[in-house]
Amino acid sequence: AAVSDAVEPWVDKYMATGALISTGELHRSRTGTRVEGRSGNIVITDGPFAEAKEVLGRYAVLECASQEAAVAIAEEFVKFHVDYGMPCTCDVREFQGGYNI
Repeated sequence: AAVSDAVEPWVDKYMATGALISTGELHRSRTGTRVEGRSGNIVITDGPFAEAKEVLGRYAVLECASQEAAVAIAEEFVKFHVDYGMPCTCDVREFQGGYNI
């Protein structure tokens, strides 16, 4: 069995409750392009980005009643990764501003 066998029921569970809004996996940084503003200029760099201190590989957008509820869902996600011997870190953060279409 693979960790993906645990991910699918987790996704189904939280999609059914309406808590999981969106989820996905990102391609490796070597396939990406970074657009930065520096000293009044726009700098475009093709990946990979070796100097990155943090790497985002997957994401999930949740709608939860509280920070505690979101942390509990993240805890489940991390636990089944750990159970399959995979390191996993989730940052739980609230959106600040922005636009929804």
